[in-house]
Amino acid sequence: MIGFKCDRIVLEDRLFSGYVYAQDQRIIAVTEEALPCHKSYDFTGKILAPGFVDLHTHGAGGCSFSGSSPEA
Repeated sequence: MIGFKCDRIVLEDRLFSGYVYAQDQRIIAVTEEALPCHKSYDFTGKILAPGFVDLHTHGAGGCSFSGSSPEA
């Protein structure tokens, strides 16, 4: 298990100080309790928040998707 200590963890309904634990590339716990883990990171002074991927695009590979006709 990997632990991340942070004094600013952003959740949907609150901001708090605590720990995020992950195992097998998945978050398994978000808690104020320190748990034993084989690897840990201290992010004191940093903000730990969910990551978001914006899939919005207007084109790629030299093509524009913003035209109103199939030719565009």
